[in-house]
Amino acid sequence: MKRFIIAFLLCLATYSASAQYADVRYRLGHLRSDGEKLSKEQVAAMLSQDAYQDYLSGRRVYKAGVITTSVGAGIVCASGLLFGSIAVIPYGENNAENALMPLGIIALSIYGAIAGGAVMVAGIPCLCVGDHLLRKASGTYEGPQLALSFGPTANGLGLGLSF
Repeated sequence: MKRFIIAFLLCLATYSASAQYADVRYRLGHLRSDGEKLSKEQVAAMLSQDAYQDYLSGRRVYKAGVITTSVGAGIVCASGLLFGSIAVIPYGENNAENALMPLGIIALSIYGAIAGGAVMVAGIPCLCVGDHLLRKASGTYEGPQLALSFGPTANGLGLGLSF
């Protein structure tokens, strides 16, 4: 029974000691500690110089991917709205100018959808590369080094926590 209690207390001490330090994770394009975004200054203080450079370049590439993909999606939506506007444009059979207008709108909306789709597809690799660099930078953070040891000390057997 004594061994079980000692093992339980040892496990409990290890768990509670590791829970005291913030866990830095990557989520949605940002490094976060306990769910809150870290500023550039906080990230610079935590990461090594190489990891911080990866972080900065990853943030730039990720933002470029988000902007590019968003612009492409906006173009596709605008093209869809333009294509849908054909139903509400009044055109008559007697007026040749109004009769040709839907053909121009159809062509413009199709070209817009193709261009917007191409811009969206161009933004996806930027998102992936930026995501990879940010994950790489967040993986290099090791946090405070914490070690729990059990063994002989100057006063006998003891449990030592070094950090």
